[in-house]
Amino acid sequence: MTMRPPSAHDGGLTFDATGERLGPATTAEAFAALRAAHGARLTAGHVRTRAELPRAMLEGAEFHLTAVFEDSALARIELVMARAADGSSWADWSRDAEMTRKREHDAWALRTFGTPLAPKPLALDRRGEPIVPEPLTWEHPGHAVFPWGEVISSYDSRAGSAVLIVRYGPTPPLQQA
Repeated sequence: MTMRPPSAHDGGLTFDATGERLGPATTAEAFAALRAAHGARLTAGHVRTRAELPRAMLEGAEFHLTAVFEDSALARIELVMARAADGSSWADWSRDAEMTRKREHDAWALRTFGTPLAPKPLALDRRGEPIVPEPLTWEHPGHAVFPWGEVISSYDSRAGSAVLIVRYGPTPPLQQA
């Protein structure tokens, strides 16, 4: 029998340097107390707080990490994998590099959560059945649903960036196209 990684069971992620865990039970207050969160840039709102770490080693890979808390509960973690080929300005940006980053996100998610990401169905309207468009491209989001939440890997063409999202709590209704 193949054992799944611990992260697949509870959705938690481990900071490599400190061994501290970040997951669905982490509150904003608990996050602030983590050694790995030292130096995080906080943006606090009435209901939502964002904590950004420009360099976080998680489960063997380096990411720009944004933890989003709603009413002090961790709602999601947004991850953008750091790559040696990353430039320092938009002049260094390329779609191909972001597609490579998305593929690296997908591979890391498989290693970390033990489940391959499948195409995420989209609802064209609130009444219709969800669909997966054909043909699929790398821009189409992939996802895996777990008892603790969902992992989504996508490329946002408007922002020009690939992102991996670990969402905690009940899986929301299908996104509108």
